[in-house]
Amino acid sequence: MKVVSETASHFQIKDKVVSIAPFGGGHINSTWKVTCEKSEYLLQKINQSVFPLVENIVENRKLLNALPNPSILVQEILTEEGENALFAENGVFRMQRFIADAYAPSSVESIHEASEAAYGFGAFLKQTNSLNPS
Repeated sequence: MKVVSETASHFQIKDKVVSIAPFGGGHINSTWKVTCEKSEYLLQKINQSVFPLVENIVENRKLLNALPNPSILVQEILTEEGENALFAENGVFRMQRFIADAYAPSSVESIHEASEAAYGFGAFLKQTNSLNPS
């Protein structure tokens, strides 16, 4: 956990870290909840076996941040150098604000969940339709 704590210290966290704990099922990426005195974050190590061109993920996020209304995105926390990802010896990490009471199932359990996911994906597509896919 010391490595994770050290990694978290490279991001622009404004208050003191109280705890760091694994979060979620780790289906693709490794994720930790970083709890601070006044705020909470998710620190994620991008699985480079699944995403070998991790630079593309970083660049795509920069494109999304430049959209006229990026409110559909969870606020990311930049590194001390102002980047949206940390390229470290032990992997590539990103951080974002933690959204309390959010729900992200690993699989769809009902028609309602499928409908909500489709609605969210449609909203994402609508916001990003001005981007050039190439």
